[in-house]
Amino acid sequence: MSIQSDIKSSIKSIQRGTLVFAGGDANKSGTISAVNTLRVRINSPEVIVDDASGGTVIYYYWQMINSTTVRCTRNLSGGTPTCPYEVIEYR
Repeated sequence: MSIQSDIKSSIKSIQRGTLVFAGGDANKSGTISAVNTLRVRINSPEVIVDDASGGTVIYYYWQMINSTTVRCTRNLSGGTPTCPYEVIEYR
């Protein structure tokens, strides 16, 4: 068995989305299909430069709130940055 097929067989699901912050939002949550929270990894940029607010650097912290909710918290309010995410659930 190849490494590529081993990796594919170990992944149960991949869910992608984008959260859009409103001006005063400190955090934003999104709903996904249910996953086993003990077997997930969230892939997303931890730092995004918000060009809409003059190049401000914004730091993000991601967490699974429960089996169907992913939440992103940012260090600065203001602007309306978008933050993409990818939730990978392993078998």
